[in-house]
Amino acid sequence: MTTNDIEEAHVTFDGFRSVGGGIEPGLYVVHMDVGRPVPESAVVEWKAGGTRRSQTVRVRDVVPSHFHGDIYFDIMPDGSVHVVPRTEAPPLPSALR
Repeated sequence: MTTNDIEEAHVTFDGFRSVGGGIEPGLYVVHMDVGRPVPESAVVEWKAGGTRRSQTVRVRDVVPSHFHGDIYFDIMPDGSVHVVPRTEAPPLPSALR
């Protein structure tokens, strides 16, 4: 989930690299069952406002053991990335419902 226009977003960990793409504000992209256990960390890469950014985030420290759900990487306006384990998808903006 993001509050900015994001281009060329990828998440990489343990040999997995998500398909890159754009994400409009308030939306998210989901990759179903990547076939790997929860990684120690992940690298989130994106482009915003013409600037390429990259951040390595701790994942296993945030996700509870034996978690069953999805892990979201929320790119924040200040360039930080929040790792958020969720058992349900966040709501979409009302205009898309």
